[in-house]
Amino acid sequence: MRVFSYQPTGGFLHSLNPSIKVLVIILTAVAVTFVLDIATPLAFLIASLMTTVVLGRVPVRYVVRSMAPFLYVALSFVVINTLFPRYTGSITPIARIGPLTVSIEGLQLGLSIGLRVLFLISTSLMLVTTTRPGDLVLSLVQQARLPYKLAYAILAAYRFVPILAGEYANIRAAGLVRGGRVRGGVLAELRNLRREAIPLLAGAIRRSERMAVAMDSRAFGAYPTRTYHRHLTVTAADWLFLTGALAVSAGIFVLLVYTGLISGVGLQLDQPPTR
Repeated sequence: MRVFSYQPTGGFLHSLNPSIKVLVIILTAVAVTFVLDIATPLAFLIASLMTTVVLGRVPVRYVVRSMAPFLYVALSFVVINTLFPRYTGSITPIARIGPLTVSIEGLQLGLSIGLRVLFLISTSLMLVTTTRPGDLVLSLVQQARLPYKLAYAILAAYRFVPILAGEYANIRAAGLVRGGRVRGGVLAELRNLRREAIPLLAGAIRRSERMAVAMDSRAFGAYPTRTYHRHLTVTAADWLFLTGALAVSAGIFVLLVYTGLISGVGLQLDQPPTR
């Protein structure tokens, strides 16, 4: 089962308008961006994953498999900010690694950024697994008023990704069968990638040319507006989801402010906020 792909599980999230889900993701992402503590992105991450599992009926194993590769990305932010913190005030050192000082403030900042990255990935996973690509484009055009030319370009790029991934897997398999792949570490893999990228790029160009010919033959872009075989609407369930998401987000912020666990932009991480 391919990770980060649409899962037709028939959950509540599948019936919602894609533009409403995108709006919720944007609002929560902006809100989490302006905090520097650990508790806030962790709480939103847990809420996002629970929403995907409970309301989207996406299996927990699938969510874990999809999120696992991004743990290394989040860990890299933690390591970089821990070893190379940017603080002008006092710090609380906890260890020394050669000339580098590991501080509590740097570790907290790294964890905060890493958790925010995972939260953004989890919201993207929620959108991808519960939204058909065609419905997303229709909603962006019909509800978000996105120009249909741009929307079609987004849909084409979205559908090109799995196609190119499959072609790259075939190219790698052909190289293994013919003994053309070089073994020997990172440099060897870079040489293999350079050799395999040429046929992959050639195949992508051929596909794009065929798509351009098909679009021209159907007079794509000849008229300022288009007709659609399906029309999406914003229903009461969509407004209920939007209201619930905003209420849960506000509740998380109120709880964290009350407990003193939140720290915003301009506040020192080693100083608790005043209440």
